[in-house]
Amino acid sequence: AQAWSKGIDPARIDVLHPGLPPARLAPPFDGAARREARASVDLADDDDVLLAVGRLEEAKGQRLLLDMAARLVPDYPQLRLLLVGEGEDRALLESQIRSAGLTAHVRLLGRRPDVAALMRASDVFLSASRTEGFGLSVLEAMAAATPVVAFGGADLAYSQFITDRESGRLVLDHTADALAYAVRELLADPDGTRALGAAGRQVATAFTAERAAAELAEVH
Repeated sequence: AQAWSKGIDPARIDVLHPGLPPARLAPPFDGAARREARASVDLADDDDVLLAVGRLEEAKGQRLLLDMAARLVPDYPQLRLLLVGEGEDRALLESQIRSAGLTAHVRLLGRRPDVAALMRASDVFLSASRTEGFGLSVLEAMAAATPVVAFGGADLAYSQFITDRESGRLVLDHTADALAYAVRELLADPDGTRALGAAGRQVATAFTAERAAAELAEVH
């Protein structure tokens, strides 16, 4: 619709998706590797680990993720929310963590070279972004067989590769309550959550760098 309003014929538009490098398509961790990755950031094997990756800014939704965590912690005392990234919201998020009593449950990890390992060591990957042109980190988490809970809607591109309740969870109500509800569903159903992660990986592994290069070459 936006392209049409700018006078561009949609029939002349080709959508090219990015591809994942081979390292991001590596198999999920086994139990020992998962425990080692968790231990590297002082996490226990039985912690309920939620991970979000992105610049610390309002549009990425970390403030909502903290509100979500505050709703979950009373029922999940082993909940650990890891926020990877840096940005102008760091001081605000640190204050929100303290005021909400979440210092034992939320960690701001800053920039990390081991994001792929953290994805494979987490129980759920989260995205509370309000707008995304594609969302590569979500696809990377799917490739790691980590089930994804993300906001859905017209301003988000995740529906290009996530089918709700088949290869991930798309939350249309952009609230902390709705996010918490979706995470509760996953934590309460380990077998179903593993199946969701496996289905997500099957989708994500089709997005190879070779495929992206071939599609680009074909357009040219």
